[in-house]
Amino acid sequence: MITVQLLGGACLRSGDAALTGPPAQRHRIALLALIAAAWPQPVSRDRAMAMLWPEKDLPSARRLLNLAVHVLRAALGDDSITSTGDGLLFNPSQANCDLLDLRAAIDANASDRIARLYTAPLLDGFHLDDSAEFGYWLDERRNELSHAYIAALLTLARRQEEANDLHGRVRTCMRLVAVDPHSSIYAQQLMNALEAAGDRLGAIQHAAEHARRRRADLDLDPDPAVVALAEQLRKAPITRPSPTHTRSVSAVAVLPFINLSADAETDYFAAGITDDVIAHLSKIRALKVISRTSVMQFKERKESLKDIGATLGATTVLDGSVRLT
Repeated sequence: MITVQLLGGACLRSGDAALTGPPAQRHRIALLALIAAAWPQPVSRDRAMAMLWPEKDLPSARRLLNLAVHVLRAALGDDSITSTGDGLLFNPSQANCDLLDLRAAIDANASDRIARLYTAPLLDGFHLDDSAEFGYWLDERRNELSHAYIAALLTLARRQEEANDLHGRVRTCMRLVAVDPHSSIYAQQLMNALEAAGDRLGAIQHAAEHARRRRADLDLDPDPAVVALAEQLRKAPITRPSPTHTRSVSAVAVLPFINLSADAETDYFAAGITDDVIAHLSKIRALKVISRTSVMQFKERKESLKDIGATLGATTVLDGSVRLT
């Protein structure tokens, strides 16, 4: 069965092999996204033509639409897109689609499944130069899915706090910060989660990281609430987390990736790679991922990896570098 991937970079796959060529043409991927997003309702042909080929006259747009449907049916199966009157309807029994799976989880209000299935924004980085309306539609769908994902993470974090799942709560809060690194609310949630898990240093250092991002990205001063929480943690007596309901997990520390390029601007790219690796590892429930703020003190690699791991309490230390040529 064909797999239709619309979250993140769009991709059509047959088994492990990607389908390239005519089915992967941008307007056809856009049409597939329109039809899949509308399920279980059909998309009218007139709406599809207006969204995807707004500059074409009606006969030309109709020819392009019919050709796109023909190509997609040839790739996915004759019954993958069915005609219902003047509408086009996606048939989920003929192709797997990550967007449909995610929307089913959202409809069921299944927070665990939503958090697992939302891997990236809808058609991340995708656009049609000749259709502003499709761009507006895509932004709206991305926002809807992102809000559902954030709501699921907030629900998970609350449940993990109630269950005293310390490391699970930290991982969930790290994912919230990855969604919006400038949010003071998410920053405070992560700091509180790190403090509850016994990583006060990581909590305090995240306040500094949050301030750095606000200055670098938004040219804003540090958030007063985040600064106040960091100061409160500095003055508070040290406590140990309760072992109740905690599990033995492997701890991984991802060191900040080193920029091996001559261009200092690549530092931002290296930092982004580091954040992405941490975010993806944090989705693995069997792993405890040391917070980014805790590992920043070892950016210069003055200690051995063994000593860094011992200091951070990590069983595994991931060291990496970036070079742009």
